[in-house]
Amino acid sequence: MLLRDVLKQATANAHAALEQASLLADPGLTIQGYALYLERMWGYCVEIEPRLIESPELSVSLACSMNERRKLQWLESDLHYFSGGSVRLDRLPRCNFVPPVHSLASAIGCAYVLEGATLGGQILYRRFARRWGLSEAGGARYVYGYGERTARMWQQFTGAINAIRLDSRGEAECISAASSTFSTIHGWTWP
Repeated sequence: MLLRDVLKQATANAHAALEQASLLADPGLTIQGYALYLERMWGYCVEIEPRLIESPELSVSLACSMNERRKLQWLESDLHYFSGGSVRLDRLPRCNFVPPVHSLASAIGCAYVLEGATLGGQILYRRFARRWGLSEAGGARYVYGYGERTARMWQQFTGAINAIRLDSRGEAECISAASSTFSTIHGWTWP
C-alpha cells in the first residue's frame, strides 16, 4: 500500500475529529473567529515549521524544499491584514506541544497533515471570499494556499512520500506523528 494511503487510512479518525471540532465550516463563524484561528495556526506553525525546514533528510528525500512549502508567511500576511499592519507576532501565543520531529518518518507524518490542509483551504478560500470579500492579498492568504498550484503541489508531495520506503517501525512512527499533528492542531486551535 502507498504511504499516502496508509496515512490517510490510519489517521482517518484523528482527521475527522479535527474537522468536527473545527468551526471553520460552521455557518455561524464570524470574521473575528476566523482571525483568532489564524493567530492560533500561526502559534502552531511557528513552532513546527522550523523543525521541518531544518530536517535536511526530509527535503532531500522529498526532492523538494520544505522552504517552498512554508505557511508562516501566509499566516503573517493575513494577521497583518486583520490588524491593519500592527500585529505584534512576539505577543501571540505559541504552541508548546507540537509533535517532535526527530526522524525522516516523523517529519513526513507532520508534513503530511500540514500539506493536506492546503487542499481543504481551497474550499474555505472560496467560502470566505464570498462571505466576507476576503482575497489572497486581503485576509485569506493562508487558506488560498498554493492557489491554482495546490493540487499539483499535493500530488508532488504525495508522489515523493510514496517513493520513500519505510520499514514497519518507520511507518508506525510516521503514522504516530501524523496522528499527533492532527490531535495537537485540534487541541491548540479549538481547545
